[in-house]
Amino acid sequence: MTDKRDRYPAELSGGQKQRVGIARALASKPAVLLSDEATSALDPETTKSILGLIKDVNRKLGLTIVLITHEMPVIKEICDRVAVLDHGRVAEQGRVFDVFAAPQAEVTRSFVRDLVDRELPVSLQTRLADGAVNPGHPVLRIVFTGAGAGQPVIAEVVRRFDVLLNILQGNVDYIQDAPYGNIVVEAIGAAPNIKAAVDYIRNAKLTVEVLGHVAGHDRAVA
Repeated sequence: MTDKRDRYPAELSGGQKQRVGIARALASKPAVLLSDEATSALDPETTKSILGLIKDVNRKLGLTIVLITHEMPVIKEICDRVAVLDHGRVAEQGRVFDVFAAPQAEVTRSFVRDLVDRELPVSLQTRLADGAVNPGHPVLRIVFTGAGAGQPVIAEVVRRFDVLLNILQGNVDYIQDAPYGNIVVEAIGAAPNIKAAVDYIRNAKLTVEVLGHVAGHDRAVA
């Protein structure tokens, strides 16, 4: 930013001011760099640029960076570990992948819900609340993580057990370069076949949760 050396602070953009702040903090050669809301009020392109700079600082200088933010995509993008604070207390902490993929505290679940797509659509919540008879089609949440994330489980269930899995909601993403998938399906088939399919999915080291049942005659569309 040598071309900006004769400019006043008010003449700099938000991203440029953040770069000056980072450079000023690094000038004292700190052991730890504290970054408080480094990307707040920045547009998406500038946010990406600042995050790239922070990653470079961490990698090239081997400097530990403590990043304070309420923006979960920022944590997901560059952090290795995360601690979630609730009214000044640590509600949960651990590797970013572990916390995002399986949040334990309610405050953490509220933070990452949109990011990992765990909130059910209102229409599906209504169908589940209405219940079903005889007993209807089970609605399953299948979470793909770890080694099992790369297996063609859905296709295998259809082929092996004659069970159709109607996808109602789904999201596949990467957290710290590790795959994470979260899909909600309506299982259509004979009850013994569905049970065998659920057992097969669990044996594949995936998580399966039965959310409830929906009426079989009202086929949902993803």
